[in-house]
Amino acid sequence: MIVLLKNIHQDTLRSDIYKFISPEIQGGLFRAKGEIKFIRILAAKDSVNKLVEYHALVSIEPAKVALRVINKLHAKHLKGKRITVREYRIRKQSNVGKVSHHHNHRREMEVTEIESPLVDGDRKFHKTYTSRF
Repeated sequence: MIVLLKNIHQDTLRSDIYKFISPEIQGGLFRAKGEIKFIRILAAKDSVNKLVEYHALVSIEPAKVALRVINKLHAKHLKGKRITVREYRIRKQSNVGKVSHHHNHRREMEVTEIESPLVDGDRKFHKTYTSRF
């Protein structure tokens, strides 16, 4: 399952996200162990008002552990910002561009992936997480 971390701080690195999520994916006596498959940091720039928002996509397996991450970390602070953590859902192409009863001001968003370096001293991160970039 892909988990979305909305409105993260602009200086957040993949290693920060890994450290934030890591305690919740550890197995235990009555808890299933999970694994992070990838972490991607995205910048979404609104071309109308030039605001930039930063988000992260994190693939966590199995889905049961991803749901635990969502429940435990939603509305927690990461690098001083309270973030939203929820399941990422891919929009169907047939629904893109449809306007509901309220104004859809996000139609003109430009999304780019941010290159985030790994931290040299974090050996556990290097062993556990392999980038797909």
